[in-house]
Amino acid sequence: MSAFHIKASDGTTIHGYLTSPASAKPGAPAPPLIVLPHGGPHGVRDFWGFHSEVQLLASEGFAVLQVNYRGSGGYGERYQEAGYRHWGDRVIEDIVDATRWAVKKGKADPRRICSYGGSFGAYAALQSAILAPDLFRCAVGNAGIYDLTLPAFNADKLKAKVFLIHGKLDHRAPIVHAEKMRDALTAVGRPPEWLVEPHEAHGFYDEGARERMYTRLIAFLKANTQ
Repeated sequence: MSAFHIKASDGTTIHGYLTSPASAKPGAPAPPLIVLPHGGPHGVRDFWGFHSEVQLLASEGFAVLQVNYRGSGGYGERYQEAGYRHWGDRVIEDIVDATRWAVKKGKADPRRICSYGGSFGAYAALQSAILAPDLFRCAVGNAGIYDLTLPAFNADKLKAKVFLIHGKLDHRAPIVHAEKMRDALTAVGRPPEWLVEPHEAHGFYDEGARERMYTRLIAFLKANTQ
């Protein structure tokens, strides 16, 4: 795991972490990359240290990019406020800028990139694939909100394969959001993979549900980054 501080496309310094798999050694081919935007978005941030999903993905051979985009906490009020009212554009552009940086540095294979996130991170994962359709092979949303004008009304711009995961009892991000996203993608001829757990809410806590979800997630990511 290494920290980065880079200039975004508008010149602002943004921050984050890149975790490389054990297979990423000098001279080895660049690994596939999973971009993992955090939820929130405001006041929340990713930290240096153990993260179960990052380590799961890295153990399966993926590099993992965590971006503390504008709006994240921990970098002062100005940095957090810079993300207000910019969920669909500047926040996502920071994620895309960091992804392009990882590719330029040779840390990721540009032909094998997917995004995956939960809650706001789910929205960000799909919106990243809308703003940069040629960059992402697949996008996974877990417990996401998609009906913010974007991206449910821009399903036709998604080239990436999509996997939607949701708990039927989710009241923070009601399942109607996932259903609208599913229906919008189906209407343009790109039906997503679909996983709904009937007894889970905003995040999966039952061990069986988590095992089913992560088994499907890893299989989906691998199938789309071969």
